Amino acid sequence: MIDKICENCGKDFRVKKYREKTARFCSKPCHLHRNLRQVSCSGCAKKFVTSPSRTKKKWCSQECRTISAMTLRERRRQNRQIRQASGRRGMRHSKNRIIIQRSASCEVCHKSFLGIEYVLDLHHIDKNLLNNSDENFALVCCICHRKIHKGDAVCPSKKVLQDQLFLPILEK
Repeated sequence: MIDKICENCGKDFRVKKYREKTARFCSKPCHLHRNLRQVSCSGCAKKFVTSPSRTKKKWCSQECRTISAMTLRERRRQNRQIRQASGRRGMRHSKNRIIIQRSASCEVCHKSFLGIEYVLDLHHIDKNLLNNSDENFALVCCICHRKIHKGDAVCPSKKVLQDQLFLPILEK
């Protein structure tokens, strides 16, 4: 028999010679609890222990989960009230109006998409999703929209916006 030290609890235990290289834990509970990890609760910030297979577990109890869901509902309700107070009927209405104003062409690649307007997206220039003024929108095709968010392309409206911001500084 050979003496070994448990990797989980640190206790001494004995194994037969043929298990010298494979034995790592003193008992089945130590083997099962070897990978437990400590996570903080998204609701109350209290620390709790969970197994690695439960990677999506965010709350320490059902009670914390319910409270967090209520706060999420409150935020959505507030955002809805803000949108309603701004007098806009929604993004789809804004998109249709801007497509008519800007002749259904992409502002980055300058291709015309008359008849296939569903390819066009509205890009928020200042990246504030609650700022739905017409000046904050850039009409771009879906490919250019993806390039803008990846950083491969720059929205022309953003260049104009940057020039307006830095022009007073340069004049001084």
